[in-house]
Amino acid sequence: MARLGSWVRKNRIAVAAASLGISGSAFFLQGRGAGSAPIAATWKEALAILRQHQSITPVNRGRIRSFHVSHVASNSPAEDRHVQAHLKPSDSYLFSIIDGHSGWECAQRLQERLPFYLSCAVSGKNLTVGGLPVANWFERLTDSKSLLLPPVSEDGAAESRFQASALQFYEAVQKDGDSEVVKAIKSAVQSIDNDFSREALGGDQGALRVAASGAVSASAVVHGNELILANTGDCKIVLGFKNQDDNKYTAVALTSDHTVENSMEVARLRDGHPGERGVIAYGRLLGSLQPLRAFGDFIYKWPYDVVRRMFGTSPPNYLTPPYLTSEPEMHTRTLSNGDSFMVLATDGLWDELSPAEVVDIVGRHYNVLKGEAKRPSEMEENAATDLIVTALQSSCREKETTKRQEYTAALLKLPANVRRRYYDDITVVVVFFKSE
Repeated sequence: MARLGSWVRKNRIAVAAASLGISGSAFFLQGRGAGSAPIAATWKEALAILRQHQSITPVNRGRIRSFHVSHVASNSPAEDRHVQAHLKPSDSYLFSIIDGHSGWECAQRLQERLPFYLSCAVSGKNLTVGGLPVANWFERLTDSKSLLLPPVSEDGAAESRFQASALQFYEAVQKDGDSEVVKAIKSAVQSIDNDFSREALGGDQGALRVAASGAVSASAVVHGNELILANTGDCKIVLGFKNQDDNKYTAVALTSDHTVENSMEVARLRDGHPGERGVIAYGRLLGSLQPLRAFGDFIYKWPYDVVRRMFGTSPPNYLTPPYLTSEPEMHTRTLSNGDSFMVLATDGLWDELSPAEVVDIVGRHYNVLKGEAKRPSEMEENAATDLIVTALQSSCREKETTKRQEYTAALLKLPANVRRRYYDDITVVVVFFKSE
């Protein structure tokens, strides 16, 4: 997630091109730590990598037609996660995108808990589960195991922590749950982070690793004809709206980034910590953290003495904590017939493509899906994968297709200790809607 400023964000793949020379059909890497050996990277190999974690899932219930998912890793292990789940026993569906930082632990545990906590929030006191294990209280719609690296078994107590906290949350909802679904979802999202904190303070080492890492997330719950959005950090959700007058698709932002580029977020922090000049420094929270809202990252949340005791250090200018919150920004939208699809993605996509570019690409896929156009041979069947390919090629100055393919293949074949300098983990979920 770490980013080096506006120019570098927009041009980091172009910077990579300065380190990649073309010789025949192979790229040569000349960057530090990589040597000068040629990287045998064919387009066929690149496609195998790009399609490794893709899926297309038909739903055809309520307003949801289908959804496409795809992911390409930069970090090793990957720090992105995603969730698609039917929130039983309601007819609501959850779609979440998660971007971890400082490790994978917080992102993974957030991925595991979001479906259950939001099932409780949406169903409220109507959720009666008896003695079922919490894993049976919702239905995952895709297999996310490919992103669960390292395996859960490396933290043997993770499942027992989940079970204990989940039962406590379920009991709290049954006793005092909010009947207003938007408030209930907001409370559920914050409860996950509160549970992370409590578990870590209990001394469990696995829980402490969750507390030391962090994650941002954007979630969308399709609840009947309502779209309920909960955003913490700088993942982004964009809607594709079809204009009836010209049949073109318009990008509608459904979330706001919680970064220093958001003046309202900066004002919120300055108002909460008056007179503290260091609260925002070098474009980051306390000069260190890029997102201004996040899960985990309790080194920015706990009291000073607790931070020193648990971590042995503290951020600079740590005067009046907490500085960081996981509180999601909530929005709702009643779906109209023009609302055709939504795209959820981590910032690895949005750093390379604008919302308008993304909607234009997915709009072409939607036209094919509806039988209004034929799919061109160069278009990936999976809309999410197509977006990732376009993002990786966005800074390639070559116009010739084979050269752009070679460029993409070279990026994907960079060694793990090098590629993070050139592109981020990219995870994309595209949800296609039906008309009423």
